[in-house]
Amino acid sequence: MRDGDIAVRHGGDEFVLLLALRAGESLSSVQRAAERVIAKLAEPMTLSGEVIKVSCSIGGAVWTGGAFTDVLAHADEALYQAKRVGKAQAQFYDIAGLSPVSDA
Repeated sequence: MRDGDIAVRHGGDEFVLLLALRAGESLSSVQRAAERVIAKLAEPMTLSGEVIKVSCSIGGAVWTGGAFTDVLAHADEALYQAKRVGKAQAQFYDIAGLSPVSDA
């Protein structure tokens, strides 16, 4: 996370990260950020002497304007696509709005 980026708990075990694309950045910058989050959360943690491992799946969408609830719905659709094809990965909603696309 960088200065100006925002992370909030959306509910349950879901979080929303708002990452601003800066001048000269592309969607691949956001994809790399998602990969860093997945990798960091995958690192084993010790809690009360017990080693704990967690993972996460990420669904993303680019907000180009319009209703914020619409972009959240697109990101949610991409999240469920990530879970369907294999956990611990990121999927991003196609900017054209046609279908979720892989992080590759």
